[in-house]
Amino acid sequence: MSQPVPPDPETAAEEPLAVVGILTGAASAAIGILVSFGVHVTPAERDAILIGIGPITAAVVWLWGRRRVFSPATVATLLAARKGR
Repeated sequence: MSQPVPPDPETAAEEPLAVVGILTGAASAAIGILVSFGVHVTPAERDAILIGIGPITAAVVWLWGRRRVFSPATVATLLAARKGR
C-alpha cells in the first residue's frame, strides 16, 4: 500500500478537524432540533433518532477527518522514505 503525500505545510489548514467537527456538530444539532420540535414522529422514533445521532456523528467525523490528518506513525514513515531517496 502506498503512503499518501502529506499536504504542503504552507497551504494546509492548521486545524483541519476544526471545520469537520463544527460542520458535523451543526448538522447533528439541526437534525436534533428538527426531530425535537419540527418533524412529527412518535416519541419512540424521536428517541431512537436522537440516540442514533451521536454514533453516526462520530463515524462521520472519523471518516471525513481521517482524510485530512496524518498519524505520527505515518508522518515518521513518510519522512524516513523521503530521507532514504
